[in-house]
Amino acid sequence: MSRPKKAAETGCVLRERSDDGVLTVAINRPEANNAINNDTRNGLLGAFDEAAKDASLRAVVLTSTGEDAFSVGNDIAEIAAYAPAEAEALGQKALAIYGAMLKLEIPVIAAIKGACLGAGFELALHADIRLARGDARFGLPGINVGLVSSGAGLARLQRVSGLGSAAALALTGGMVTAERAFMLGVLSNVASQKRLCARRRAACATLHSAIAGRGGGDQADATCRR
Repeated sequence: MSRPKKAAETGCVLRERSDDGVLTVAINRPEANNAINNDTRNGLLGAFDEAAKDASLRAVVLTSTGEDAFSVGNDIAEIAAYAPAEAEALGQKALAIYGAMLKLEIPVIAAIKGACLGAGFELALHADIRLARGDARFGLPGINVGLVSSGAGLARLQRVSGLGSAAALALTGGMVTAERAFMLGVLSNVASQKRLCARRRAACATLHSAIAGRGGGDQADATCRR
């Protein structure tokens, strides 16, 4: 079994690269239920940009620290203090993160536990595969405080779950369980914590083998991600 190398921290994001070429990127604000602030956005963008430059990587795993949440979404306290121009810049940076994920020639696997809401849900939707612990819950509650989800996030949700389900989540601010998310096609698998880690490792190995067999990441990217 390969051993992970020492984790590197960039602001509110941890990175850990294993010897077998899997980069784990973890949101690291457990005290705030992994709410996404500007430091987190910078860390995520930096992690995905660096991943694009590392030809030896096989896969990226996107996850979080702590036990209660993948991410509850944007840091509302931070956003409340933004001027309109700053809020617009926030949106552009989020789009840059999503674009960096989609441009990678290797698979991105989201390993989700607890609350996966708002901007955190949108982030996970841009992964190629989403695996979740049984207690995970998903939703776009921003509408309850006057925030509208980005077009990019809604487009991804519509693509995986259909127009009706996407509209219901976006317009009601409601949440769905991991089981329901699996039924909607949002998740590839639901498992216990122990099995979630095992399935994450298996997915990394299987996807890498499939991509290698097809002759490279570009082919798989064109087929599955666009």
